[in-house]
Amino acid sequence: MNASVVELRPADEGGYRGWTILGHNPLYPASAVCMMIGCFVLSRSMDLHAGGVWKLAGLLGVLNAYELLLIVTGLWLIRTMKLRLDGRLLLFAELFFIVDATHLNAELFAADVRIGGVINALVLLLAILKLTWIAQALQMKMTRGRYAVMAVMMAGLMLLPGALAMTSHVMEITPRGMFGVWGAIGGMIGLLGVVPVSLGLEKERPLNRLLKRLFVIAAILSLVAHGAMQTWVYRAEFDPAYAGPVLVGVSLVFGRERWGTRSALLAWVLPMAGIAAAMFAAHELIGGRTPFVFTPLRITLMAAAGAYVIHACRHRAWKGLITAGLCAAAAAQGVTTAQIIENAFRCIGWVIANLLPRTAFQWGVVCIMAAFALLGGGAMLSRRGKRVT
Repeated sequence: MNASVVELRPADEGGYRGWTILGHNPLYPASAVCMMIGCFVLSRSMDLHAGGVWKLAGLLGVLNAYELLLIVTGLWLIRTMKLRLDGRLLLFAELFFIVDATHLNAELFAADVRIGGVINALVLLLAILKLTWIAQALQMKMTRGRYAVMAVMMAGLMLLPGALAMTSHVMEITPRGMFGVWGAIGGMIGLLGVVPVSLGLEKERPLNRLLKRLFVIAAILSLVAHGAMQTWVYRAEFDPAYAGPVLVGVSLVFGRERWGTRSALLAWVLPMAGIAAAMFAAHELIGGRTPFVFTPLRITLMAAAGAYVIHACRHRAWKGLITAGLCAAAAAQGVTTAQIIENAFRCIGWVIANLLPRTAFQWGVVCIMAAFALLGGGAMLSRRGKRVT
């Protein structure tokens, strides 16, 4: 019998649907999964107090050699074999290793600050070179701002464990300190949405557009995973307030999409969810009750106000400015939910007692002022070509 030969044909740029997203050769994703599992198991089995730091550095070197092979093989598949889907699948797997999905960089820095700092600086430089190589191979449009954001994000991933390790030698990692860690993670995620990392998607090829979005998702998941790992390492009890800055940062990423889509709706809802999570902060995170204390609730309210201002300026939505004003006003009312509600009712009572018209003359003045305001508002709507139903 003649053995049948299966020919691997070039993948169509727009034809990745269903199972074809895994490529034509399932051995490629299986190889990446095996490398990730192997790094995770080996790093957990090493004794970092008995020369294991250099073993961990050696394992990191093996991982970087594997990453270079991923890039070389991916470029070979794209340029020589014309198997674009398989080649770009390998390059996408490389993106997960670049954002430290194996946690090797974090563990090395936490184990030895000096050795880990030097090695991680070299790995950071190598990661930037890898990103440049991948972007050129995929013909992606990358600006200096996008490279800067990616560099800041990767530096944060590598420096965060070392900073916590040095801090733990001087003082105890308190719940407030851990909230600061999650606040920094939320800030780095927010940078992905503020700086135009994923602009120009409509001008990209379909698969390139998917890879850009998946890179942002991989970066967010890696940041959250590193935060959860550090929370577990320092035996800090997870508090719902930790999710507040992260949700606000993610809302900025979703806010880049066109207004009126589901992503834009999530950008509107996620800061509210972050504020709700910050309301359940533990007592250790609240501290004093002076007007200038920054609690998780107050910080999340201020961050949400900034996010809504960005949404309003980006999409020219006046509702965002109103919501931002309400968040800022709530942050100024107090540091806890009870204080905010109590002071808000006091302000409402003062407005009713002092500003609400009481006599017929005062009501007449208010009606005349409202007439001018409504006339101006109507002219603005007419200028924009809108009709109020």
